[in-house]
Amino acid sequence: MRLLRIDLIILLTAIVSSEALVAQDSQGTAASENISVLDVSFEKDGGFIDDIQADEIRIDGKAESRVTAIEPIGELPLRVVFLVDISASQVGVSTDGRRRGIRQEAQRFYQEAIKLLPLRVSDSACLVAFNHRITVLQDFTSNKDLLMKSVSNLPPPIGPTRLLDALHLSNRALAVQGDSRRVVIVLTDGNDTSSSQAIEGVYKEAIDHNVRVYFIVSQRDSQRFSLFGRDIKKHEKFVKRTGGRALSFRDEKSMDKLITRIYDELEHLKRISITSQEPLTPDLEISVSRKGVRVNHPSPIK
Repeated sequence: MRLLRIDLIILLTAIVSSEALVAQDSQGTAASENISVLDVSFEKDGGFIDDIQADEIRIDGKAESRVTAIEPIGELPLRVVFLVDISASQVGVSTDGRRRGIRQEAQRFYQEAIKLLPLRVSDSACLVAFNHRITVLQDFTSNKDLLMKSVSNLPPPIGPTRLLDALHLSNRALAVQGDSRRVVIVLTDGNDTSSSQAIEGVYKEAIDHNVRVYFIVSQRDSQRFSLFGRDIKKHEKFVKRTGGRALSFRDEKSMDKLITRIYDELEHLKRISITSQEPLTPDLEISVSRKGVRVNHPSPIK
């Protein structure tokens, strides 16, 4: 009888230990799940849509990945850094061969961008110029008059270019802006001659800080556009990984349309939570089951 009692105690102890190990393993599995949060937009027929549901979203290339939540973030504060290229490469060549500055074109672009910017009291934007120096012309403000005044006083184009360094400093400035929609809008040709930062590192930093970069190019000066085409292409693939876009315009009408489209996208952003067994990788592709809908989303850089 005593031996039977001892055997029973041993058996119960083994069962309890086994259950504890199962619970520990279950907790370990749950703890090993990765939750990634991405700000995305859903586009169809040239417009942005808001009624996509979590169960319509597919995470391609990642086994056992799923979207567990989706919420609109158009009401989050908007933080915009307008980066202005004032380097020597911003001097164009007209069709008759005469040198001409494009300072007026840059002023027109940023004036229109500020005019159309949907600034609420909780929103703010700043203006930063760069050549071989990086200068804050106007710190973050919700006052459009101050921003317009700074644009009217842009320095003439001169000196080397520190585009990547300017993007790096913009990322750092936006990283401390709390939970917000963080955006860099830069009108440039992509030609960088003197930055200390590397292109991969700068855009990885933008992704890590949830900063969307919109890279804008003017095609009015065809010779200049052709000259810097390689630099532009180099930035395009990285800009897309931030969730932003590389865009171009040829005239006033297409310029206004481009600016309006950027702001429209920012108003329709959604935040999705992705649960997966492993961290997201550079081959990340997000799609939806609804026909004709394209997802514009950030993706990691190696």
